[in-house]
Amino acid sequence: MAAEKRYTNGIFIKSVQTKYGSLLNVSISDSALKELQENSKKGYANITVAERREPDKNGNTHYAFYNDYSKEAKQELPSGRNYTQPEPETNDDLPF
Repeated sequence: MAAEKRYTNGIFIKSVQTKYGSLLNVSISDSALKELQENSKKGYANITVAERREPDKNGNTHYAFYNDYSKEAKQELPSGRNYTQPEPETNDDLPF
């Protein structure tokens, strides 16, 4: 089962259209900066920005959550076996 998303608090993101294209305006509160520092690994915190289905009541069009992806984490099947790539299927029994 995938880990539960950890949303950031105090980060507000609005998309605005300009003649140069779409831009994202990001506002980060002091408490959000402290939270980011507390959740940092190796001096930085990874966050992912995703688009909301609909803007919220304040016009925020995007939201952010912590990206906890780790290469070291192995993906396990429900039975406890590790994931392996399936063998390619060969059709050696065809007469042509």
